[in-house]
Amino acid sequence: MKTVGRFAPSPTGPLHFGSLVAAVASWLDARAEGGEWHLRIEDVDATRTVPGAEEEIIRALESLGLLWDGPIVRQRDRTARYEEALARLRERGLAYRCRCSRREIADSGTHGIDGIVYPGTCRDLSLGAEVAGADRFRVDASPVGFDDRLQGFQSQVLARDTGDFVVKRRDGLFAYQLAVVVDDADLGVTDVVRGADLLDSTPRQIALQRALGLPTPRYLHIPAATRNGEKLSKQTLAPALDAAEGSKLIAAALRYLGQEVPDIGERPERMLATAARRYSPSLIPRRRTTRSGGGGGERGGGGPRGPGGGGGGGPPPPRARRPPPPPLAGTALPTSPRKPPPAPQAGPATKKKRNRTHVRIIASGSSEPPSRQVPSTRPPRHPSDGPTRRNTHPPASR
Repeated sequence: MKTVGRFAPSPTGPLHFGSLVAAVASWLDARAEGGEWHLRIEDVDATRTVPGAEEEIIRALESLGLLWDGPIVRQRDRTARYEEALARLRERGLAYRCRCSRREIADSGTHGIDGIVYPGTCRDLSLGAEVAGADRFRVDASPVGFDDRLQGFQSQVLARDTGDFVVKRRDGLFAYQLAVVVDDADLGVTDVVRGADLLDSTPRQIALQRALGLPTPRYLHIPAATRNGEKLSKQTLAPALDAAEGSKLIAAALRYLGQEVPDIGERPERMLATAARRYSPSLIPRRRTTRSGGGGGERGGGGPRGPGGGGGGGPPPPRARRPPPPPLAGTALPTSPRKPPPAPQAGPATKKKRNRTHVRIIASGSSEPPSRQVPSTRPPRHPSDGPTRRNTHPPASR
């Protein structure tokens, strides 16, 4: 069977290092098997589309040698196909109208793997299409599992982990989960390679595939690039790629994926062709996130820093703790003011002697806390007893 992969960026801003890594990984995975690689613009959510972002993404991919097969697919042109899929779900009783507001769901739902679990308020109300609201997919209590090629076996019980989820929004826009399932099936996608931030969405998509009678592709979720604990994205202001640094960017992406990096002096398309021949998915780090070295596409590689301005195959080494600077000549380090010694308490001499006995016991190496020390039962000394004999033995080791 021919391998068919795809890259599906959202036109919400320019290409950044995190999206570049996903593009390179999916391109290598398809080309290494002599397969096809398609480009799909995921603009189903028109409210998030940034004018000019689509053209900027396309130019960046072309300059980096990431060329695709066939025409570009745009979700804004595929509304009729999504409507057909929703109609099939309604006919089978697997989709229903929900009039709940977000506030109502938050007040009555519990926390799941991806926000609030829908409590099923409208599930059995049989609301008509004339009622204002969203359309939800009806899930059941059976587990949905799959073998991820990198992350291993994954499983969810959707009724517990997400609840019935939205497939068409209140504003009339189709949800990502339904659109991506229909798009992948129509393209004949056999292998989905994307960031691990979408790993938890996969069981919902598989449930929709089964309900619609569509094939389930193989999945490989690579570590999502992060910076300061946040996924690199347009929302976190990840810097745009500098296409003039094409070779360094490709080298950084390959290092991030654990792949062998060809000569960085070659053009990006030649580096990719060489990398495809040497590609091994088993070398990709098996974790859900990996820190990016802050550059997110800036000059010098945009990813984890490495030789030649590129990136590293994993998180950078921990930063050494900086020692405090030495004091300037003639100055003293600031110190906290000392408290005056407590005034002696009035009482019998035996109490004072016992206190001093406590101090001597602690200094001699006892590991017992002061509150556990046993007071001395010796009678108080009298001046006629003569001088106190000093302890000449060294303290016990701790």
